[in-house]
Amino acid sequence: MKLVLIKEEEKVLFAELDPFGFLDSEERVNELCFGAVEEGEDGDIPVGLMICFHDDELMMVRWLLVAPEYRGKGYGDELLSAAFTAAQNAGLKEVGAYLTKDKDRELICPDEEMYLKMNAFDREVTVSDDGSRVFIADVYAEDDEEMEGIKPYDIFENLMKELEAAEQ
Repeated sequence: MKLVLIKEEEKVLFAELDPFGFLDSEERVNELCFGAVEEGEDGDIPVGLMICFHDDELMMVRWLLVAPEYRGKGYGDELLSAAFTAAQNAGLKEVGAYLTKDKDRELICPDEEMYLKMNAFDREVTVSDDGSRVFIADVYAEDDEEMEGIKPYDIFENLMKELEAAEQ
C-alpha cells in the first residue's frame, strides 16, 4: 500500500471512488486530496480516497471512502493518519470529519460513527437540521513526549490492549 497526494493528473485514476465529483470541484480553496493505492503487477489500483479542506484552525475530512473489498486492511487508518499529519504540518489544532445523514453515501465502513470514535474523534457537533454532524479530534504536537511516535488513531487500540492485559 502507498499513499499519494492527488494532483490534477491523478484525478482520473480515483474517479470511481468519487461519485459526487469532489475532485473536480473548482470552488474549494485549501483542498488536500489523498489516495491510497495497492501496487499491482499491472499498475496501481486505487483503493481509497480522502478529500480534506482546512482553514486556520481545523483540517476537515469531507470525504473518505475505501472500496468495500479493501476495507478492514488499514487503508482508512492510513488515510486518516495522513489528515492528522497534514494538519500537524500546517500548525492546525484539530481534525474534523463530516458525517452526513445522506443514506446514498457510505463513508469508510457501514458504521462510520464508531470508526471515527475509535480513531480519536471524541467530540461531536451537529451542524444542520438534517442531523449532519462533525466529529472532532485534537492534533498532537510533535514534541508532546507522551505521544511521540504514536499516530492519533492508535490511541484507542492501545487503550484496548491495556484493558485486555489488565483483565488477564
